[in-house]
Amino acid sequence: MCAAVCACHGLLTYEVEDYSFNSAKFINFIEGLRGANAVGDEKLYVFLDNCRVHHSNATKPNWERLNLEPVWNVAYSPYYNAAIELYWAQLKAYFRPLLLQKMLAGPRARDTPLRDAVFESIRNVPTTSIPKFVDRGLRVLEEDAEAI
Repeated sequence: MCAAVCACHGLLTYEVEDYSFNSAKFINFIEGLRGANAVGDEKLYVFLDNCRVHHSNATKPNWERLNLEPVWNVAYSPYYNAAIELYWAQLKAYFRPLLLQKMLAGPRARDTPLRDAVFESIRNVPTTSIPKFVDRGLRVLEEDAEAI
């Protein structure tokens, strides 16, 4: 899953893939981010980790084309990534019992609606906490920058 959250708009967009994201899938995701309803034409600053597809040669020309500015995060830090980490925690807390419930209802492997459970979790977990999570991460980052 790849998702974009914002302090102003909460969950902007997300994409779920059956397998890992490659460059083409990630480019499709950032094109969807540019097309998100709340975004408009303004330049977007996209905070990213150092996943290989974010840096790929195929991805690079799309940043300027889509008026997106990649901001490369420091080595992984759950404090700076507070928004996405805390939102993922909420999704997982909802998702795990839901998936177990669905697995018990249809115990054969082919009856396990994993993808349906993912989408149901995204639909039902409130996004109202995302702005607070984003503010928390930015506050920690600002404090650390001031200390340097």
